[in-house]
Amino acid sequence: MSAVASVCKTGPTWLKHHHGRTSLAALTGQDARALAAFFHLVELYAVSDASGGMRALEAMHCTVLAMQPSTRWLAREAIAHVLDWGDRDRLWGLMFDPRSSPQGAVCGRLYSPYRTPDDWSAPEADRACALAPGHEGRCT
Repeated sequence: MSAVASVCKTGPTWLKHHHGRTSLAALTGQDARALAAFFHLVELYAVSDASGGMRALEAMHCTVLAMQPSTRWLAREAIAHVLDWGDRDRLWGLMFDPRSSPQGAVCGRLYSPYRTPDDWSAPEADRACALAPGHEGRCT
């Protein structure tokens, strides 16, 4: 049986191939470790049942929060390495855009590659966070 390379090992190479060899230059040590964990969490989401999938989304959300806002877009792009290009927007939406899911997002206040944190007014962000299951407005 041949060993299959881990997604946290193949992911950075994949990101550089698709987004340029300097695309990872801004990552700090913490960002790089959070991104490595994110790759594994997407993999966990892919093999989980509904309950495990929600927990994986919550963990993905928290992991992205550990990254600098300027590098979080890499996590969104990383989804396509583990799953498929079509899953990228869908999963990111489930994590961060309350309009993308009837249950709301894990948290609507988090950085999005399409909107800066300043684009969320405080009341809009609080409403989005309140929609998140189990969150009850406890956003960071």
